[in-house]
Amino acid sequence: MVLSIHKSFPRKDWGELSLKRLILPLCIISLLLCLNTQGHDDVSNAQDELESLPTSSETLENALSETVERIEVDSDSYESLLLQFFNDAGVPEMVREQFTLAVYGDKEAQQWIWEHARQHETLKWPVVETVYNYSIENVENECLFNIAMLYYHGNDGIGFYQDRTKAFEWVKLSAEKGNANAALCAGDMNRYGNGIPIDENAAFEYYSTAHRIKPNSLTFEQLGDCYFYGIGIAADRQQAFDNYIGSAFMGNSAVLYKLSEYAEDTTINLTALYKAASSQSYSGGYWAISYGGLDGYAADNLKHDLMEKLIDTWNSGSDVAASNFSDAISANEYFPASFVEALTQAVYNYSYHAFAEEYGLWPNRNYEDAQNIQFVNPENPDSWLGNGIILAEHFLEWEGCQFYKYDFDGCGEDEIGIRQHSGAGGAFMVDGFGIYKENEDGLYEHYSSGPSCTLRDAKRIIRYDGKIYFIVNWFDDTGYTPHDVTAYTIDASGLGHSLTIKCKDYTLQRVITYTDEAYRFGYNALLSGVAQQIYDAVTATKQQRIYSPDSENKIPYYSEDDWWSDCGGGSREVTRDDVFFSTDIYNNGVVRVVHKGRLITQFKYYNDYNWFQIYWNLNAFENGTAVVKAPVIDDSHYGLHSGGNLYELLPINEKYIIQFWTYEHVGVTYCVTLHKNGLLYVLQIHKVRDGEADFVSKSLFFDAAQGVDISFSPYQWEWE
Repeated sequence: MVLSIHKSFPRKDWGELSLKRLILPLCIISLLLCLNTQGHDDVSNAQDELESLPTSSETLENALSETVERIEVDSDSYESLLLQFFNDAGVPEMVREQFTLAVYGDKEAQQWIWEHARQHETLKWPVVETVYNYSIENVENECLFNIAMLYYHGNDGIGFYQDRTKAFEWVKLSAEKGNANAALCAGDMNRYGNGIPIDENAAFEYYSTAHRIKPNSLTFEQLGDCYFYGIGIAADRQQAFDNYIGSAFMGNSAVLYKLSEYAEDTTINLTALYKAASSQSYSGGYWAISYGGLDGYAADNLKHDLMEKLIDTWNSGSDVAASNFSDAISANEYFPASFVEALTQAVYNYSYHAFAEEYGLWPNRNYEDAQNIQFVNPENPDSWLGNGIILAEHFLEWEGCQFYKYDFDGCGEDEIGIRQHSGAGGAFMVDGFGIYKENEDGLYEHYSSGPSCTLRDAKRIIRYDGKIYFIVNWFDDTGYTPHDVTAYTIDASGLGHSLTIKCKDYTLQRVITYTDEAYRFGYNALLSGVAQQIYDAVTATKQQRIYSPDSENKIPYYSEDDWWSDCGGGSREVTRDDVFFSTDIYNNGVVRVVHKGRLITQFKYYNDYNWFQIYWNLNAFENGTAVVKAPVIDDSHYGLHSGGNLYELLPINEKYIIQFWTYEHVGVTYCVTLHKNGLLYVLQIHKVRDGEADFVSKSLFFDAAQGVDISFSPYQWEWE
């Protein structure tokens, strides 16, 4: 069968499409798109009919009575809490009945509240958004949780005071109505005594409730803590381990630290686990440190413990990668061996932020100090140098300014250093640094510069053994080489010099495999065969293509890619990859067609769109033709996007599949998925029978660098 793919997507409608949706490129998604459009029409119609909503007290009381009967909680307690909230939030009497209906999840009432707030100033927006936020309709338990969070955090801007005791009452109500986040929050509040007395038994019960409502990485982790520390339940290390494993396989990198406590478990590759855990902590604090500086990151005890364990591994010589890193160390007159070794160890430990935190320099001057600083008048204000001086002057005029006064070049005298931000913001925002030296006339003139990079890149100023360096970890959208580091320094003439440490020879290492009891015996050949394929799948992922093993029965198709080649204009880079194959995915004797698609876009940010669609009805292929719609490219949310009806088949809660394939073993078709989180990969195997997917096995892999290249060079500042 030859499959001809025709894309149908009017270019004239491109700018009118919502940037908040990702429409999967398959025939079935056309229906979803229509339903979505209908939903917006319903919202518009409802807003047009706002005036026809109930207005008499009698009608509203009847509706309220019907809703109260529906919620199955103590109505007196509920209404008392609502009255208290209305008083605390300043909700006017005239809208309280409608607001009550909105809290109960009445969509028309929610829209009425939103429209009323747009036309009047009697309702404060943070209060309105507890029930309705930019056309997002909330069910009852979500409204209750939103109110709880308003109490939990407070809002000084609207005079709404934080009250954790009241927050718990609302959290409890939301949990009773089936909100998993509320149950988790209630568990935390009981566990730590946050606004209420500590009650560890109640904490365990709430965590269990959250897990029953919706198992996810956090519910697994919290239950793991309960079993590990004996919180509300007898301590049980094995139960804790099983829950931590469940959390890790759902993408929670924090539990990798906790799994490192199981050094006695011979099934764990401890070195790979330590590296995986340390690298994930690195990623977790990225945005905080990018915008918050050194105050935006603080390595905790678990992080420091892992760093020490990895240094012990480094020193013991038991890790070939550590030996390769160590053998690569060299030095020159600008970067002594002790510094190069310390920075190389930070790369090996995946601990760039912790290194910057330990040796980082904070600004030591402020607005008051700036009052005595005067710059030379630039000869050419429009030049890069002239513009730098003007930027520095403007920065120091800001009352909240903080800047540096240190001996940057090691000459024995202090210079001043000032951050210089420029650009359009976001990915284009430049994080520069100007260094100025005082001349004989007491005026400051441009002397040198620190490295310029985007604000997304993590640049820090540190002092090591009395010498000042700039260190930069360059942000990598794809996440394949996120741990390379460059260091800069200036000499006594103000000239720049650089040191670059680049990771190389990444090798996939198994951290741990967890197999269901029913599949622990007699399935070695299956598990071994799939495990061999992951290396090819990861290689394909790095090459930005769909993985399809030779064993898959691929369906040839023809495709004209004109639409893709120029979508949005020739300046945008778009790469598309598709694979169609047939398989008895349900193990019921009926062959289905599976479409695996990938679309890479490089606009303002890097985007990686993946979709995995099973065709339920093969009639679409009888004529060798299928209409595949392109996804709406959403550049407002960068990174990984994944979807398709495969998620309806497999019990995978979090949408981060990047590869999917099938594996035949003893006449049974197994579904294999690969997930990616930084350099951490999760391999999952499921078997589908009678419409149900059984979990077979999961494995964690870490793609660890096996060596580094270290190089030195003069650094030519951009302004020159």
